This record gives sequence, structure tokens and C-alpha cells, in this order.
Amino acid sequence: MNKILIPIGKVTKQHGLKGELKVLVLSDFPDRFKDISYVYALKDEKTEKLTISHCRNQDHLAFVKFEDIDTIARAKELIGCTLCIDEEDLHALPRNSYYIHNLVGLAVFDESRKCIGKLKEVWQLPANDVFVVVSDDKEILFPVTEEAVKSISIEKKEVIVNSAFGVT
Repeated sequence: MNKILIPIGKVTKQHGLKGELKVLVLSDFPDRFKDISYVYALKDEKTEKLTISHCRNQDHLAFVKFEDIDTIARAKELIGCTLCIDEEDLHALPRNSYYIHNLVGLAVFDESRKCIGKLKEVWQLPANDVFVVVSDDKEILFPVTEEAVKSISIEKKEVIVNSAFGVT
């Protein structure tokens, strides 16, 4: 059985002289690295399990020290890695909140149940998120608002939208 790994950070550079790493936090939970004991580092299709020694946060960054990463040279090897956790280690979300990886690939229908396409990606923008739906060879954008997105069902693998809000 293959594990589903969820990205929670991206190593941007080494920090200091003893192997600490500067990580851009990709999670909506900024203290995520303090809540876990290990992550998987993905780079060039290789996966390495790393045990967290300690972590401190600053805005959208985490400064993480891993066990057995004690030199600048070893830390530099991890620059560019995506740091991931197992899907089962995700936090439970409040009602009507969803993880993006659970939304991507869902079928998108209008209110009359006509298939519009598949959800390709979600843009997280300051005003609101935007669903990018692929239909044939074009992309249709839907703002993630109550008026535009009528319902989401992970179980049924579908999203119902008000097609009047779609922009190509």
C-alpha cells in the first residue's frame, strides 16, 4: 500500500552552522512542525524520513533542526526538498472546510447537473480561493464564494457551481 504524502513545507536554505534549515510553511497550521516528530523529505523522486529535533516559527517560516543533520554541507543537500507528512496525520478540519488535495480531481457540475469539467487546482488568493476547472481544452475559473459554489461532496466526488460565475 502506497502512502499518500501531503506537502507542509519547502526547504529554502540552510540556517546557521549546525544544520538548521529555513522552511517555507505550506500549511494553514503555522505551528505544524512543532506538532509532529518526523517528516518525509522529497527531492528528485527520492524520499528520506527525517526526525525533527526542534523547531521555531517566524511568520510563515519555520526554522527546523533535524536529528543527524549536523553540518552545513548536509543541510545544503536538503535545499529544495518538499517536506511532507502522512495523510492520516492531517488535522481534522471544521465543517465545510476541505484540504485542497481532496478537491483536485472532483467532477464539477452546474446546478442543472450538466458536467462542466474536472477541478484541476485551487488558487489561494487574498480575497477568496478560486477553483480552476478544466473543460475540454479550456480552463474555467470559479470564485470560491457562497454564490458561486453551491455544494461540495468529497463522498460523491463532486462540486456543484453556479455556472453564471464561471470565467474563461
